[in-house]
Parts: sequence; structure tokens; C-alpha cells
Amino acid sequence: MKSHYSYDIVLFGGGIAGLWLLHRLRQAGYDAILFESSALGSQQTFSSQGIIHGGLKYTLSGSLNKAANNVAGMPERWQACFKGQGEIDLSEGKITSAQYYMWSNSGLRSKLKAFLGSKSLAGRISVVKKPNYPKLFDGSTINGTLYQLPDFTIDTESVVQSLFSQMQEHIYSIDNSTTQFELDEKAEIDSLIIDRSNSTSSQANITVKAQRFIFSAGIGNEQLISSAGLKKPLAQRRPLQMVYLSKPNLPDAYVHIIGSSPSLNPQLTITSHKGNDGEVVWYLGGEVAENGVEKPPEILIQETKSLLKKLVPWVDYSGAAWNTILIDRAEGQITDNKRPDGAICIPDGNCLVVWPTKLTLAPALGDIVIEELKSQGIAPSEHLHINKLELAEFLAPPNLAIPEWKTYQHES
Repeated sequence: MKSHYSYDIVLFGGGIAGLWLLHRLRQAGYDAILFESSALGSQQTFSSQGIIHGGLKYTLSGSLNKAANNVAGMPERWQACFKGQGEIDLSEGKITSAQYYMWSNSGLRSKLKAFLGSKSLAGRISVVKKPNYPKLFDGSTINGTLYQLPDFTIDTESVVQSLFSQMQEHIYSIDNSTTQFELDEKAEIDSLIIDRSNSTSSQANITVKAQRFIFSAGIGNEQLISSAGLKKPLAQRRPLQMVYLSKPNLPDAYVHIIGSSPSLNPQLTITSHKGNDGEVVWYLGGEVAENGVEKPPEILIQETKSLLKKLVPWVDYSGAAWNTILIDRAEGQITDNKRPDGAICIPDGNCLVVWPTKLTLAPALGDIVIEELKSQGIAPSEHLHINKLELAEFLAPPNLAIPEWKTYQHES
């Protein structure tokens, strides 16, 4: 027995990018559904630091580049969503810190990079006076300058939960080992076949057709591109090894620390999260994560301990539990394996392969996809799919992923 379903748009990938696109597409009138092969938010979404930023980290050379301009308006768009006044209602999501900071110590190179960045974003960042310093800087023993940025941080778990709960009837879990694409004579996707021969149901196969198939699965895009036989889109990975630590009474920290290294990236980027035991977890990105990819975890941890004691020496790290996470940042490959300046959408036949490049660019990706569909003449169908509840009888909704620092047994 076969069942056939037809939609305007079929999305693959349940991170924030895919979920955001699902909302935007359905708001635009498209009959869209989303398939997730693992858990919602797994891979990049829950491995991110949750920073919605306005481009400061791209301006430490003293100039506004394209990447900085592309993200400049993102904090305002996200803020509107959290107020329930934006393109998507995120009023049930949580902002973990409404303020984000940049700390420059008294070193000449650190001061110069911070100065250049502040001038590049003049009017969008401000110097914080010492009486208004956040708790992290209580007992600070180093002279420096603290800047407040237009950035803020979000609780990605609550955002994914909010996006999912509003669209749950259009989101389904699939097993990649039981799916395949059938191609037509033009070597384009004719349909997605979901094999249910091993299920207890009498329904052996599900056939899903669509006007357009959109791959928004991050690292999973590589397999989807291969399975669909696409030629144009190319994927790339830029790995990180993030360090995290936790201990009782660790102060919340939301800050870029501009060190004295030659790099134009922050030496450390710290965000705070809640561990499974309720303790504060510091999650560390920046140079330490980019340069630590090839290092054994124990070596990277020792180097990071030394760096923190140098850059933030007034905090007591004794008794802290430490660990690392390897992350593959999946992106579209445009030129020379460099980081794309913005969100990427590559059409190929009746597919769109997309990458937001950064969490903060999810709204921009939505704009790009809607415009691409319009340019291709793909309009919402006149009659929405009426059998979606039947599909829900055979395919369950996916679970939410759990961030690693909530599941790992720490070693001191």
C-alpha cells in the first residue's frame, strides 16, 4: 500500500534555520512541512553560543566589511520577534542576557583593536562606566575598558521549543536509512520515498512530492546533496573545539575579550549557560576554539586555564570541571573555503540548498529564500494539503536535542 502526499515546499533540517524558514514560508501562504532525521536543534544550533550580534567581531581591523554590514540589523529584528512584534513570534523564547560586552585590557594591541572596532561601529557601542560594570568584573585586578555592544544572547533551547510548538503539526521525524529520492528524466527530484516496510503499519511506502525541496540541514546538507545528485551546491566545514567549564557560584559572563594576539578575532568569547545541575557553565569560543581544533582536549584545557588566569585572573577557578566539544560549522562553499559573508541560498533544479552561515542570520536567510522562490515563479498552491493529519498517523514529531553540557559527566 502506498500513500501519496503533495506540498508546495518540503524542508529538511530542524535547527533554527529550518524552523525559521518553515514559519516564514507558511506565513507567506506556502503549504510547507519539515523533516528532521535526528533531534531538533542538534549539531550547530545547540552547539552555538547563542549570540545575536551586530558585527563587532568583524570590525577589529578598523573597517566595516561586508560581513559586518550583513549582520548589523539582525539584533533589532530578533528583538522585535522576542517582543512578539516581529516576523516570527518568539515571545515564549528566552533572552539569557540583554547586554553583551567587549573587554579590552591595557595592552597596546588590545586597546588598538578595541578602539578600531568601536570607531567602525560608532553610535552602536558605548563605554561602560565602572559603577555599571556587570558582576563578572567584581574584584577586577586589571585595568581596561569595557564596551557595551548591541548584541545579546538567547537560550537556543527555548527558541527551538517555541518555534516547534507553533508548527508541530507540520514537522515530522524521518530515518535517513529508510528514505530515498526518486529522480525524473531531467535528473531533478520527482519525489521523496519513505520506506515503511519494516513498520507495523500496512502502509509500506509514503511518497512525498513538492514544488521545491529545501535543504537546510547544516552538516546534513552534504548527504542530501549527494542523495539528490545535485551539481551546483558545494558544502564546507570550518571546525572548532570549544572549551566549557562549570563550578558553583561562577558569575555569569557575556563578553568578548580582546587580547594582544595579532589575530583580528576576540581572544576569548564567553557565554554563560545552565548545566543539568543548575550550575553556571562558561562556554568559550574565539581564538581559543579556532586554534584548538587539532589539539588533544587535555592540552587545550590546560592552555585555556592559563589564558583565563591571565585575562580574567580575579575569578576563582579552583574546583571547576572542564571539558571540550568539537563542532563542525557547516557552510556553503563560495570561494577558497573562506567563511561566507552572509546567508547562502544555492538553487539547483527544483532544490534550494541553504546555510544561514551564522545563527544571527536566520532572518536574512528567510528573506533570501522567499525572494528566490518569487524569482522562480513558485507561488503558493490554491488549495492547501488537506491530508496532513493522515501523515501524522505514520510519522511522529522529532524530539528536542539536549546540549552536551547538560548530559556530560564532568571531570575536574
